[in-house]
Amino acid sequence: MAKRSKKPDFEKLFDQAADSIRDEYRDRRGVMSFTQYLSVFARRPRTALRDASRYVLDAMDYFGSARTLHPWGEVTRHKIFDLDYDDGSRRLVGQEKAQSAVRSAIASQVRDGGVNRLLLIHGPNGSAKSTLINGLFSGMDRYSRLDEGEMFRFRWIFPARKTSTERIGFRARLDRGNQDTFAHLEDDEVDATLDCEFRDHPLLLIPKAERRDIMEKALEDAGIGDYKIPEHFFNASLCHRCRQIADALMRTHRGDIKRVLAHVQVEPWAFSRRYMRGLVQVGPQRSIDAGQRQVTADRSLSALPHEMQNMTLFESFGPLVFASGGILEFEDMLKRPLDSFKYLLGSIESGEATIGQSIIRLNTVLIATSNDVMLEAFREHHEYPSFRDRITLIPVPYMTRMSDERQIYELQLVPHIGRHVAPHAVSAAAHWSVLTRLHKPNPDAYSESLAPVIKDLTAAQKCELYDSGIVPEDLDDEAAAELLDAVPGIQIEDAATWQYEGRYGASPRLIRQVLLTASLREDFDCLSPFSVIEELEAVSGRTREYAFLEIGEQEGGYHSHVDFLKVVEKRVLDRIEVEVRSASGLVEEHRHEVLLDKYVSHVSRHVKGEKILNESTGQDEDPDETMMGAVEESFGIEEGDREEYRKGVISRIAAWAIEHPGQKMMVAAVLPGQLQRLRTAYFDRHREKVARVARLAMRVMEGDEAHMEEAEKTAGRKLKDRMIEDHGYCESCARDGIGRLLAERFKDN
Repeated sequence: MAKRSKKPDFEKLFDQAADSIRDEYRDRRGVMSFTQYLSVFARRPRTALRDASRYVLDAMDYFGSARTLHPWGEVTRHKIFDLDYDDGSRRLVGQEKAQSAVRSAIASQVRDGGVNRLLLIHGPNGSAKSTLINGLFSGMDRYSRLDEGEMFRFRWIFPARKTSTERIGFRARLDRGNQDTFAHLEDDEVDATLDCEFRDHPLLLIPKAERRDIMEKALEDAGIGDYKIPEHFFNASLCHRCRQIADALMRTHRGDIKRVLAHVQVEPWAFSRRYMRGLVQVGPQRSIDAGQRQVTADRSLSALPHEMQNMTLFESFGPLVFASGGILEFEDMLKRPLDSFKYLLGSIESGEATIGQSIIRLNTVLIATSNDVMLEAFREHHEYPSFRDRITLIPVPYMTRMSDERQIYELQLVPHIGRHVAPHAVSAAAHWSVLTRLHKPNPDAYSESLAPVIKDLTAAQKCELYDSGIVPEDLDDEAAAELLDAVPGIQIEDAATWQYEGRYGASPRLIRQVLLTASLREDFDCLSPFSVIEELEAVSGRTREYAFLEIGEQEGGYHSHVDFLKVVEKRVLDRIEVEVRSASGLVEEHRHEVLLDKYVSHVSRHVKGEKILNESTGQDEDPDETMMGAVEESFGIEEGDREEYRKGVISRIAAWAIEHPGQKMMVAAVLPGQLQRLRTAYFDRHREKVARVARLAMRVMEGDEAHMEEAEKTAGRKLKDRMIEDHGYCESCARDGIGRLLAERFKDN
């Protein structure tokens, strides 16, 4: 007998997917009667009793939050915006303040009992307003498909009739075990179904007084009697059409609510932005957000029961309806005519909206976006004061940290470049864009001791301070610590004004275009930092196209967009120089950290007047004065100032330990400036050797090995290989980078 051929792998994969889809459908999409739903409700009343604002808050909290450590302190990041369940490429980078502001605004609505404010998210063009909302939408979609996020809706079921006088499905079906419901009839046993387009909560089918008793009893039995039930469940009623149907059935069944509820079928549902289920975005079109149309006119009247055929039923539609239970976003709201959203004034205050022939109670979180130009213009409108009391403003400025700005392009752009991306190419673009956004701080706003430091702080220094907490090299430890402590205040110095830091500057959309254009350059084999700098130079000359380029230069290099190119190029060369040192094998980078740790240990014992263990001899000895002096010489500390300097170092470390209890101290992180000075001093002593090996590597990459000795070839190849393997270069961009470094930095060595 012939053997059956084995299924190909892709068919097995499809079978597994089909089984998974079927199982998920059975688990999550099974329909139930109203009585069965009450059993589900009784098991998890806290999950069921959520209005839109409580649901959004629970969704945000489900994904959790994390405390992110910055050089000047910690900030809270809400993980719903990270999209970890996806590939993360659409995640919201940075914007932790905006994230927390959104959560606080939602939590405020929960405390106040329902919709009472419109969240207006504003900022310059391209500042991630839409990305923030998309993260919220995606998280809501994901959460609603989990057990923790389950939701239910209902529809009306009307069984089939064999003739106009003889009904089938009533007694016949009831005799087969479904004695109190038509929810489980087969399709051919049903004449008509009517969905609730508002996705009303099934508990709204119960009259208000009895509903309260059922809710409170379920919570008490579950041991959470102190849970605050949202006001929506006390005040809301069925939508107009469902109310008509329920009243008609009550008349037919003479007040027997169990027989009325026999016509109810309950099923789970989930949010979907694509299909506008609970997550709806309204563009700036000139149309209203909801309406009604008659349904009994365009359906067969005979498909409805007798008691329904004399009624005029309307179907509500539109974004305000589709968003019921979730979020409605008015995208670029202020580009719409005022009359198209003026109804929100009354709706937000009353919690109700009029749609056609009926009034609905809002159960929707309202969010809008706007760019700052439109918002500023709206502030001059005579209606603005009325709206202001009903709006929560949430600013989303441009990034002012290089590392955050760089992440945007690494996530969203680099995977699609299509060619090798050289180290520092994206960083160069991010560095320049952040520099264009920074404001000169006002020294008068700070203490007498800090004011001179603020006055002398350049744009380049402020950029490094925001990014990694690197303070200007000429500051003593006390001034450096005070400056770091002041960073949170510096960041919000002008936050209360319309000219806040991060409102003006190069937009991410412009920088994306710069990177794409640079990646197409034929004179470079890679996306090179030097091609990026050349493209940025071209942008800097187009002052008529970009308003931020017209801002006048200020003291300290602020808004000096052409000079920013020099700052960016210097930083790129600094990074390449560090990599060449490491790849040369002549400079062991880690030894500087070891030496700094040793220095701190000896200084600590010296300040306390204690001995220190010599691991070589096993004896307790005095701290090594020679070693400490040599290190301090590298720091540029005069001999007469060294005792005071040592006390300052220990004080700084002690302060860090107090501010970070339980955390392991990394000396290099606490004293980054000292570590850099050690590296620089050591490298200066080996500069000629590193330059020589770099030139050997260039000869190897240019194919000029004919007149090289074997040791020279080995040294050159080793540097080239380590640049590629350890630092992410290809041979082409390694040649470009080393060649530029030799021309700019090592030409005299």
